Amino acid sequence: MVEGIRAVESALIPQPRLALEPRETDFRDRIATRLVLAVTKPVGAHFQESDFQFLRHPQGIDCRDLDWVIAHMQTRAEIPAGTLLTWDMLQGKSEKDT
Repeated sequence: MVEGIRAVESALIPQPRLALEPRETDFRDRIATRLVLAVTKPVGAHFQESDFQFLRHPQGIDCRDLDWVIAHMQTRAEIPAGTLLTWDMLQGKSEKDT
């Protein structure tokens, strides 16, 4: 009887979720907003906020990294407008882990 009571108690007490389920992670990744260049940038160019569009895509640099890209990064090669930005297109003092 005590085991049954403890099972009911644990079912009634809210347990904090510490991790996302795989389907939640997949959904989060699919709807993530990424950095897409709105203008063509030449080799070695630095960025400013107006250089970007923010579009949903499962790959590329997350829009939450915008401040890092503006502050620390520049282009390795010319990048045309409309390109989904990835870390391998950039160089900087300290490259951010993806």
